[in-house]
Amino acid sequence: MAFTTDYLKNVRIARPEDVSDALNLRYRHICRWNRYLPDRGTPELSIGDKFDPYTDYLVYRDEANAVKGMVRMIRPNPLGFFMQQYVDPRAYFATAGDVWELSELVIHKDEHDTFKVLGALTAAVTRYLVRNEAERIASISIKPIHKYMRRIGFINTGVTFPTGWNQPMTLHVCPGSDRLLQHVLAVFSEDSRDDLLCFVFPHGDRQVVYG
Repeated sequence: MAFTTDYLKNVRIARPEDVSDALNLRYRHICRWNRYLPDRGTPELSIGDKFDPYTDYLVYRDEANAVKGMVRMIRPNPLGFFMQQYVDPRAYFATAGDVWELSELVIHKDEHDTFKVLGALTAAVTRYLVRNEAERIASISIKPIHKYMRRIGFINTGVTFPTGWNQPMTLHVCPGSDRLLQHVLAVFSEDSRDDLLCFVFPHGDRQVVYG
């Protein structure tokens, strides 16, 4: 089954008015629905961390304007990586340099069509990383997500470790947004690929990455 571009209008990099809704979705997913971390009463107290100033959110809003999906991206920064408490991803790239962290991808537990939300968020992540010319991307994920990560261009390093999230995590790396784009194009339906390229390259400069 392939993703389509029917819902790209629902996804965007978070504006100031989106951030609190994205944070609330993360908070409910982490502290209330799954109890990965203690609920201290507010998102800021429960899941706030030193990487918040370096975070960009990508959000999916449904037709009722509710945030039903979000991605947390952590930009290269002087403090390192959220995942560094478990593993340092820099050792798993062939070249040294900035690493972008795909930190979390959350879809609301009551969303009936998770596939469409995942497709839209995948396109948003691709646009975000391509526009930032990311050359090294890292993420840690639980086993049910491994197939998805492989399909969009990430490489399973085989480095697995226990966490406080109830399931072991594995480090995945992607050596560049070019590779990500090529793989993401392949998981969208053939008749959606031109629309996806227009979404990723809204100014028509697709030749920068895709020729």
